[in-house]
Amino acid sequence: MEKLKKVFTGISLTGIAVVAVLLILAVFGVKVFEGALLKVLLVTATLAVASGLSINELSVIKRKRILGIIGLSLLGVSTIFAILLFTTSLFDTVPVLGRIAGVTAISSVVFILIISQYSKMDKSAMALQIPTYIGLALIGLTLCLLVCDINLFQYSAFVTAFSILCIVTVSLYIALNVLAVRKRNAEAQTEKIVVKETREEYDELQKENMNTKQEYLNLKEENLLLKQEIQQLKAELESLKKDSSNQ
Repeated sequence: MEKLKKVFTGISLTGIAVVAVLLILAVFGVKVFEGALLKVLLVTATLAVASGLSINELSVIKRKRILGIIGLSLLGVSTIFAILLFTTSLFDTVPVLGRIAGVTAISSVVFILIISQYSKMDKSAMALQIPTYIGLALIGLTLCLLVCDINLFQYSAFVTAFSILCIVTVSLYIALNVLAVRKRNAEAQTEKIVVKETREEYDELQKENMNTKQEYLNLKEENLLLKQEIQQLKAELESLKKDSSNQ
């Protein structure tokens, strides 16, 4: 897992560096936004973003293995579709593939956002989690319908409702992030307390062990003294027996 994180981190950082260089060249008049350079820019940016999200998904796998694997798989499929879209004319000849790619990409992002937050919060603050996830799902559904040429934004009432939905959902998601950080800090603090108590218990046991060893050595020394006294008494007793037999 750690090796994969290093690989994804390297790809992401390299991709970001390449994109930055290409954009700087565009500032100096290089025609980056057309031809082969445009394809390189789009593919590199896609790989950088996908690798960054993959790092997060690897962390999710540690907490929620099945959900993390599903999210990583969807992300992989979306990345492949995006690269094919940028580098081939397949989607021009088969338009339905473009819709499938769009729906897959949107679904992947929404799913990743949901499971990433859920893996951090678990069962806490469900009153905030449920409406947040419903809002994300509705936003994703709307965008998927738009990809499928079902344009609900032609209705002014829907535009107003969608705008409110986006504002509320983003606000709830930010609130969940704040709570997740607070929860993680609380867990870290609890771990520190447990480690401290465990350390104190260990030190106390070690101290008791040293005292026990010292008591054992003292008893051993007393035992040797007693043996010497017994031997001395035996010797005296033998001497008395000899004296009495001589008399």
